[in-house]
Order: sequence, then structure tokens, then C-alpha cells
Amino acid sequence: MQSEHQFTLVANPDGKSPNERIGHVLNPETKAVYFRFSSSNIQNEDAALLGLFFQSNTSVMILDLSNNSLSSVGCHDLCNGLVTNKTLTQLDLSDNELDDECAASLSGILDSNNTALSISNLNISNNRFHDGIAVKLSSVLPSNKNLQILNLSDNFLDNHGCSALFNSLFNNKTLTELNLSSTRIGDEGCLAIASVLSQGSSLVNLILSNNEIGDKGVEHISIALTSSSSTNNKVPSSSLELLNLGNNYITNRGAHLLAKLVTKNKDIEAIHVEKNAIGDGGLCALVLALNESTSEFGEFFFSKNQISHIAASTLKKLISTKPFKIDESRLQQLSETKLVTGSDLFDWLFDIELNPFLNLPRLSNSKHGVYTEVYNMRNMTSLDLSHCGLDSDSFSSLCSLLANSQSALVSLSIAHNEIGDRGMTALLNSGVLSHQLRHLDISYNEFSDFSIWSIVRAVLTFRRFESLNLSGSSIGEEAASACVTLLKESPCLKVFRLANIEIVGQYFHEILKAVSYNQSLKLIDLSGIHLHLPAVEILKQSVLKASSLQYFDLEGCSFDRKSLELILSFISGGQAHYLNLSRSKIDANNSAAIAIALESKESVQIILGACTFNNFTKW
Repeated sequence: MQSEHQFTLVANPDGKSPNERIGHVLNPETKAVYFRFSSSNIQNEDAALLGLFFQSNTSVMILDLSNNSLSSVGCHDLCNGLVTNKTLTQLDLSDNELDDECAASLSGILDSNNTALSISNLNISNNRFHDGIAVKLSSVLPSNKNLQILNLSDNFLDNHGCSALFNSLFNNKTLTELNLSSTRIGDEGCLAIASVLSQGSSLVNLILSNNEIGDKGVEHISIALTSSSSTNNKVPSSSLELLNLGNNYITNRGAHLLAKLVTKNKDIEAIHVEKNAIGDGGLCALVLALNESTSEFGEFFFSKNQISHIAASTLKKLISTKPFKIDESRLQQLSETKLVTGSDLFDWLFDIELNPFLNLPRLSNSKHGVYTEVYNMRNMTSLDLSHCGLDSDSFSSLCSLLANSQSALVSLSIAHNEIGDRGMTALLNSGVLSHQLRHLDISYNEFSDFSIWSIVRAVLTFRRFESLNLSGSSIGEEAASACVTLLKESPCLKVFRLANIEIVGQYFHEILKAVSYNQSLKLIDLSGIHLHLPAVEILKQSVLKASSLQYFDLEGCSFDRKSLELILSFISGGQAHYLNLSRSKIDANNSAAIAIALESKESVQIILGACTFNNFTKW
């Protein structure tokens, strides 16, 4: 097919070989600008004929030989012919069978000292090159003043080839786009990349997706781009606008480093980190940085990371404030939705960029629940983030938001996460506890004894707290001491939960003794603990003195016979109105005691769900 501007090698209706077709149609009068031979079964002997033809052709500007069967032999013959051509600017040899044996020939057509060619766009992706091609190209790139786009993706360059290539770019001022996707580059290769970027490279688009880059590699690049930003006058400014790090090994730490880069480098306009191992904390940091950035972001892709299904409304805010590339139909669907189910949001994560923490609604069991229309953070009074997969990074970012929003929170639950000591420190430093918070649930996280001590002391300092849940914690000497002080001195504490705690008997006894000093406590939760007789005797003495304590949550506890009889005496003696014995083992004698307790007080409530009864017929 021929036109004034394009020549295309058509399908083969007559069974002719490519060589016969090329020889038949190419002649000195063929003056097309674009010669398209992609997917035409071009082989080495055909390439030799093409080389001869283009040797004297004065019209060709674009030559597409992609997806053929060329090897290094054919590439060598083709380049020998092209070296004298004066018009060709774009050459596509992608998806062939080229290897390092033709590296010298390819670098030769870029050598300004030996060729009349002025190639600005070279695509040799998806071949069989190793680091030899990078070494050969590095010998000509410093003096080349024409090449603007180079695509080496889907080859086998590794760190050595990457280093050789980038070391040649210190003096190159024309290359603006470099595609090294799928070239086995790791953190070591990023050192060479960083050394060039820190000196003000001419690169505008750098594509490093589908490699082996981890947080260390991101650190090298981030530091380099921060030092070479347009706001730093001490070093030449970098021109980089697009950084593609998709499908690598980046975690929350790497995302935090990129967030710092975004805040300090005003030239970056597009970041790709999709298909990494980034969690809520890293993505939160990135989006917060993007919202604070004054640059005009055009692309931000981070789908298919390890993020939880939190806060669909955050997506709305993100989309409304930043014109990122997204799926417009999905956006319209979401903008009309007031109630989003977890499964729907999970699907959207793969199409739209979502950050979980800009504007949080009240959530509960967010991995499987529903996400309601958002409240403004400043007006929110209750926030339940239990079972949200939060780690220390994501929770620290949330605490910074709460601190900056003059939080009106009255109730906060972060149960069943992985907050850790660093997250607890962030909560203590955020000032949230000093605002209006009255109910705090930090159960089933992994805190040290010191963190438990710190939070209990903080709760005691602000004497308005009404409930504290420390279930699932490991209570050591310091934390137990703080709990004792809390029970003795807190004037408002009504609910204290210590279910499934790990504690030495001596410290546990001290806590039970301290209950007697509290005249506001109404419910104590000791679920899952083995309540042997000495502990129950101490508890009974405390109950007699603590007139307000009437609710006992003892779900899943293990008792000996006398222990449970003593507990049941709280009922018959009028001290308790509510007793939860769900999932407990109850023998025949205790069954009879339960019946007696129920008869002695009509208003009592005893919960026996999923209990195991031995010889129940004796009741």
C-alpha cells in the first residue's frame, strides 16, 4: 500500500517472499516519508536489500521494522546502508531477534563522527540484548546531539548495563525519554541513575517499571531528584517530569521517600507506583504530599498495591482536588453512589487511584462492611477503625491528620490492627487525647509494656475518660502499676476491658484490689482469663466496696467450681445485675448455683451463650 507519505508492505496474496515483494515495489521513485514493514516476516536477506535502498533514499523519515525475524546479521547489513542516509529520524527494530553482536552496528548509526544520520527516536525493545548494547551505546551518547527518545525495554541489561548507560549521560543534553522497563535493574543500578539525575539530567520521562527496584533504589533516586529540584540553586536543575516505578518491590518506606520528593521537587508531574507492595501508610503519605504539592500533576497511578478498603469518600475528594488520569465512567458511577460496598470498592481499586485517609467516615469492620457518605474530619465525633489492617505508618499518618484538624473525636477504636509502639507514640504526640476523647479502644494490637504504661498514664492525665479497652495486651509490671493508679484516681471511668490479657498473677491481683477504690466503674471485662479462687476472692472484696460495679463480662473464662460459685454469689447478694458467662465450661454444681442466683433476683441478666454444660440434667 502506497501513498504520498506512507509506504506499507501489504499482506502476501501471491505467495511471494518478502524479498520478492520488496524488490518489486521499492525503486528510486518511491518517495514516502513513512516506511512501515512491521509484522511482515522481514528476514536477514530482506534487511540487506532495504539497506541498499535507503542508502540513497532522500525522503524516508520513519522506518518501522518491528515484529519481524531480524537477527544481528540482518541488523548489521541494514545499518551499513543507513549510515549514509541523511533524512531518517525514527527507527523501530523492536520485537526482533537482535543481540549484542549487532551492538557495534547500532551504536555506529548514532556516532556523530561517522554518520550523516540524525536519528532522534530509536526503539530496540523486546530483543535479546544484554549489557553489551548499553556499553556500546555509552561510547557514542556523550557526543550525540540528536537522539531524544531511546527504548531499551524488555532486554537483559541488568545493573551493569544500566550503570554503563547512565554514566554516559553526564554530558548528553538531548536525550529526554529513556525506557528501561523490564531490564532487570535493581537497587545497585539506581545508584548510577541517581548520580546522573543529581547533576541536572536532560531526561523528562524515565520509565523503570517491571524491574527489581526496592526501597533502597527509591531512596537513591529520591535524594538525587530532591537535590536537583528547581528550588535548589546549588546544583543544576533536573528536568524530570515523569517517573514510572510500577511493578517493582517498593514498600511503605519507599512510598514515604517518594512523598518527600513530591513535596520538595516541583518539576515532577507524573508518578507511577502501581503493582508494588505499598500499604495504607505509604499511599496515605503520597496522596497527602500530592495534595500539598503546587505542581500540576497529570498522572498518579498506584492501583494493585496492598491497601485496605477504606473510605470511598476519600476518593471523591482526591478526584475533585487533583485532575489525575482515571477511568471517567467509573468516576461518574462513584459520584452518584451514596453507599459503597466493600466488593465494589475492591473492584474500583484496580481502576481508580484511591487513598484511604484524607476524609474518614465512621467505619466498622471495613474489610467486609459498608462505607458511608463521609463526615468532615473536623466535625467527626466517632471513628471506628477496627480490623482495618492499619500498620504503624498508616496510623501515624492518620494521627497527623487528626492533630491538624482540631479533632472533635469523642470515641476512637483502633482494635485488631498492627499499630505497634511507633503508632502509639504518634497517637500520644498527636494531641488527640487532650481534645475531647472519652472512649478509647486499643485492644488486640502489639504494644510493649512501656506503650501500655504511656497510654494509661495519658488517660489518667485527662480525667474525663469513661472507657478504656486494653484487651489482648501483654501487661507487665509498669503497665499494671499504671492500671492500678488509673482505677484508684480516675473519677469518670465506667468501662474497663482487660479481656485475654497476658499478665502475671501478682500484678493481676493488684489490679483487682484497685477496683475497690473506684466509685464510677460500672463494667469490668475479664473475658478469657483463668479466674482461680484467690483472684475471685479479691474481686469479691473489691465488688463489696465498689458500689457502682454491676456488670461483669467473663466470656470464655475458665473457673474451678468454687470460683464460679463465688462469682454467682455476686448475683444472689445483689451486687451484680449482668453476668456474661458465654463460652464458659459449667459443671452440674455450678448449673444449680446459676438457678439459685436467678431465683434470688428477678432483674438479673445472665448470658450463657455457647456454654458447655457437664451433666446438665442435674440443673
